[in-house]
Amino acid sequence: MKKNRHQKLKELVEQYEIETQDELAEKLKEAGFDVTQATVSRDIRELKLTKVPTGNGRQKYTILVHSDHYLSDKYIRVLKDGYVSMDVAQNILVVKTVSGMAMAVAAAIDAIKLKEIVGYLGEHFTEPLSLSAVAAEFGLSPQYFSTFFRDNFGRTFTQHINSLRIEQAARLLRETDLPVMEVGFRVGFDNFSYFIKRFRLVYGVSPSHYRKNSLT
Repeated sequence: MKKNRHQKLKELVEQYEIETQDELAEKLKEAGFDVTQATVSRDIRELKLTKVPTGNGRQKYTILVHSDHYLSDKYIRVLKDGYVSMDVAQNILVVKTVSGMAMAVAAAIDAIKLKEIVGYLGEHFTEPLSLSAVAAEFGLSPQYFSTFFRDNFGRTFTQHINSLRIEQAARLLRETDLPVMEVGFRVGFDNFSYFIKRFRLVYGVSPSHYRKNSLT
């Protein structure tokens, strides 16, 4: 049953531009699979689904492929040549490398984590998120994760999450009749005034004016 469901899920994300868990659950039910949100969420993690932009302000699920094509040849070669062994010291994973290749191996490992982090944030940005909690999810210290995030995304963790939320809020304002306050809460802001402030910084107008302008 699980194997068949996973196969159907893969077919669905390849065939349709599915943006949310709700849409994915609905498609599975239409295909004859009786699923809950918890089941779909677990399947997403197990299949390593991630979200990518579609080019029209939306996102869609896609399959995160782990293969030599997924990582550049450079990183594959570094991992093969530089890795020696792995050990656990208390709650820390220690990777031993060939002398002089520690930084290169660390960069290759970071490259693997980067795509997974992007997918995780794309899936969970509407939920309460903290830098320390996400760092723990990927086995990183908050201090390292903060630096790693800024180096790879060019902005802080909070700035990135706010950007994802504001982009989603703009879409909901254009495409739905949801009250502005509900839009803010739905995309992950627990403070309405802060939502208004962040939205205005990005679009130059309040959410209400943005919706009005999008209809003209």
